[in-house]
Amino acid sequence: GDVGSTVTDELRAYTTYEVTVEAVSDIRGTSRPSETRRVLTPQTSAREAPGDVIAEAESYTEISVQCSGLSNCRLVNGQITQYRVQYETYSTTETRDYTL
Repeated sequence: GDVGSTVTDELRAYTTYEVTVEAVSDIRGTSRPSETRRVLTPQTSAREAPGDVIAEAESYTEISVQCSGLSNCRLVNGQITQYRVQYETYSTTETRDYTL
């Protein structure tokens, strides 16, 4: 029958875990493990910003922006599908977004 459940909160995002369950008895010891189940924890936002950002004026109307990817794979927390470039003019608070 149903014996209950447990939850752990010490896992990493976007990581595959293999889970097994064993029954434990004071008299008979530990049972064989259950079938292994694989579980992928959900993605979340990256915990690190892209590095080595370079922004240069290409002309009166264009700025070139370059950057490196994330340096630590453990901080990615999912699949990076795009990078967003934000800029604002120095004299106003107007902000614009662009996607790479």
